[in-house]
Amino acid sequence: MINDLSIGSGKIVFNNFPENVEFNTPEAYEELKEDLIQIVYSNRFLIDVGWYPSFQENGQFTLFLIENNDWEKPVFKKRTRSIKVVREIIEEYAAYIDSQLK
Repeated sequence: MINDLSIGSGKIVFNNFPENVEFNTPEAYEELKEDLIQIVYSNRFLIDVGWYPSFQENGQFTLFLIENNDWEKPVFKKRTRSIKVVREIIEEYAAYIDSQLK
């Protein structure tokens, strides 16, 4: 679980992010799935974080910023294998959303 995120006005729907991800063993990927984190903002925006493809060593974290539930055209979609970068992108998305909701 990722804690202490700066998510502005967002509400965490779920946070299934694994405690410690070590990419050096096959077992590390057993907890990496599509539904890791979801954060909603006033029923207009959501941030979704998942591992694609699920449970696969060749996967990566994919972070979506969705507006008005339009999954076909995400506002932003970024990929990384770095937990540090996942954190940075979530906070970047949160700041963008809060600027749009003002």
